[in-house]
Amino acid sequence: MSACYFIITGFGAFAGVPNNPTSILIKRLQDELDNNQNEHMYETHVLETSAEYVREKLSDIYKGLKQSSSEKSKDVIIILHLGVINYAGTVFHLEQCAYNDATFRVADERGYRPNKELVLQKDNETSSESTHEWGKCLKTTLDVHSLCNDLQKEYKAEKVVVSTDPGRFVCNYTYCFSLNECNSTNECSGNEGNKQHNALFIHVPPFRVISESRQLDFIHNVMDTIEKQVLSSTD
Repeated sequence: MSACYFIITGFGAFAGVPNNPTSILIKRLQDELDNNQNEHMYETHVLETSAEYVREKLSDIYKGLKQSSSEKSKDVIIILHLGVINYAGTVFHLEQCAYNDATFRVADERGYRPNKELVLQKDNETSSESTHEWGKCLKTTLDVHSLCNDLQKEYKAEKVVVSTDPGRFVCNYTYCFSLNECNSTNECSGNEGNKQHNALFIHVPPFRVISESRQLDFIHNVMDTIEKQVLSSTD
């Protein structure tokens, strides 16, 4: 029988956000993992908020997933990315899309500030596609509308919405690269139709808007709901 496991990432500090709430959420989740309190978490990572680091780290993560999938594992892997949306609305954003567009409003943590550049290069990516158009939209294979509907039943005081605009900073860069690598990993493992590997990006608000404990509870519910969704589709 298939099982569902999560690789969860957050971000460190960046311009205007010296204390990123997602890094704290990742620390709490890692504590649970270290204490064997969540059997469905596989690993967690706090990513430096830079395009170069994101490419290096995600490439390593997906390389490992490709090696595991070649061993005929039937488990479903969810790569769940968390980022902060720094405004006052009490809203969790389930990001449906990412775009092949690196246009950073400020420089990342390594001083990189692209303008209308490609996230996915034309020839050196692992996707079966030989070219990648600037601005192309990539979508998660998860049913975010169904996920949103289920989560809204539990989080009526806060809003849970489906978003199609993750911005164009490192969050979008991460999600675009990750979605492309998911597609490639599924193709390499011969599981493209079954969507064994899936990625999702969620934007969360600062803790002054929604408390740390409430956000951690939300992430737990996200994992539970996704697990039910993907395992029911593989039955």
